[in-house]
Amino acid sequence: MLLERSAPAFCQAVGVLAANPGRNVLFHCRLGKDRTGVVSAVLLKLFGVSDSDVITDYMYSSAFEAQARGRLAKVGIAPPENESRVAREPTSPQAIEALLTALRERYGGARQCLEGGGVPDSRWVRR
Repeated sequence: MLLERSAPAFCQAVGVLAANPGRNVLFHCRLGKDRTGVVSAVLLKLFGVSDSDVITDYMYSSAFEAQARGRLAKVGIAPPENESRVAREPTSPQAIEALLTALRERYGGARQCLEGGGVPDSRWVRR
């Protein structure tokens, strides 16, 4: 669902990352599990990382989710009243598995998803 709703934004994020070859970049979202998880998964799949390794990478977010929420609350940043259902749900392997399935079945893979979103392969493929 997140990939479908925001595919253009994710493609734009990957385009920005690809436009900075050789530079260190940081990408994140409020909790580092949803939007960041999608961008990370697309990038990892783009470079041929296995689904099981993508899932393992995504699940590292769960170790820090409560801490991130606590830190946000400590500085007065409460969850938005309209926080999405996705943001309220804990990190789960089922969520990233669903994303990987959609990436494969709906888009034909990470490369096709990015190309369909307007990110030409010349932006991210090193020759």
